[in-house]
Amino acid sequence: MSKFNLKKLIIIKFPSAPAENNGTSYYPYTLQANRADLLRKIGKWNEGEEACLCNLAAARKAKNYRLIAESANELGFLLMQRGKLQESLPLFQESLDLCDNAYTGKQRHITLCNTGTLYRNLGNYVKAGEYYLQALAQAENFGDNNWVSIIQGNLGLMYWYMGEHQKAMECSALKMKIDIEANDQQLICTGYANLGSIHFSMGNYVLAENCYHKQTAIARQIGDKYSLRVAMNNLAGIYDNREDYDRALECYSQSLGIARELGNKSGERVVTNNIALLISYRGDFDQALDLAEQSLKLACQMGDRRGEGIVHYTMGNIYKDRREYLRSQEEYLTAQEIFEGLSVKEYLCESLNSLAQVMLEQKDIKQARKYSRQARQLAELLNRQEYLAGLDKLDADIGLEAGEFTTEEYEALVEPLAAKASAKIQAEILFRLYRVTGKHQYGKAAREVILSRPNWQFRLDYREWMKILDAQMTENP
Repeated sequence: MSKFNLKKLIIIKFPSAPAENNGTSYYPYTLQANRADLLRKIGKWNEGEEACLCNLAAARKAKNYRLIAESANELGFLLMQRGKLQESLPLFQESLDLCDNAYTGKQRHITLCNTGTLYRNLGNYVKAGEYYLQALAQAENFGDNNWVSIIQGNLGLMYWYMGEHQKAMECSALKMKIDIEANDQQLICTGYANLGSIHFSMGNYVLAENCYHKQTAIARQIGDKYSLRVAMNNLAGIYDNREDYDRALECYSQSLGIARELGNKSGERVVTNNIALLISYRGDFDQALDLAEQSLKLACQMGDRRGEGIVHYTMGNIYKDRREYLRSQEEYLTAQEIFEGLSVKEYLCESLNSLAQVMLEQKDIKQARKYSRQARQLAELLNRQEYLAGLDKLDADIGLEAGEFTTEEYEALVEPLAAKASAKIQAEILFRLYRVTGKHQYGKAAREVILSRPNWQFRLDYREWMKILDAQMTENP
């Protein structure tokens, strides 16, 4: 624990009714602020919130505008981390109003940054960007490198949400450079989280995993439960993508436990949705939908539009896997509308791709083509090769359903895709080739790919495919 600088120790003094102390009361403002910050970092958020409330009440009683601006921002930040976004906004506004009307030093760019983060969490990226850029300009003007780093990191996250990966990487690299020079372990920890998420979205899974392991190690070392919650969720995403579902579920469960311990509603929303999607893979659709509904309720309570869109997309996936295509279509259309309004390109691309798939299942070739074309435009913009490989197969399936390809022509189009696809998509392509052509070489190859996956029995689709492959290839060796 760092030592307090006694020169900066603030004791609030104000008139008091009792005769003792010569009618004067004293309040240890700085000690209480440091206590609140420490309680937040170790996960005792209820006590931290109480300490912040006490500080704000004392500052207001003393009519110290600089301290009111500071303590209102601190309470707003803690509430925002707990997912209480609508309660945070008036506190940030109070802080900014005081900063505009009284000299508060660095406080203005700190509150500007936090307000930008609130709008980012609400999905209003235009407003978030405006606040971040104002904060960055003022922090640079003050020579406040610590907050330049924090603002750059938040800007990078905003660009990542929007699918602007190059801009996100530039911001995160600038942040990490400052943090390493300052040897600020907490900021280095968040830096690895940001870089890992960008690498993951770009398909650089090994680099992403390395970042997440470093994030986890630092979070444990400094005792930062909030960062550990994020780190465990991030690692679960790596294991999920690798199809190591048991390890993914274990990490998600740890992350959810920490989120609930902290009263971190935004974290709980994220992890509950991720677990819903994961258990839908094994065919537990009712339980998955219950969890998705819980996640959606949390997103609505917080006013988290991006979160709402993500959960609707997840519910679309669950209904699609359950072969309820009309209901799936409704969920995807809701997600599409939200993502278009927020300019969330990556999730919009996935929603359009999924809409094309459910339209094909319903034999609506025209709509399937429309959504596939829109998804391809975004996938090319985002340079997501895995998405493009999946869309190539989807377009071939659409053409086959429309009667535009013979079986041989379809095979010639789809077979080369298997070699460059990830194992998960490769299994899907090979199984589809087997079903379309009846050639056992594809069935055998699909079987080998499925059996190579670490938890293949976890997935309902793999189990169903293996049952078909084993039965048909035994009958017709």
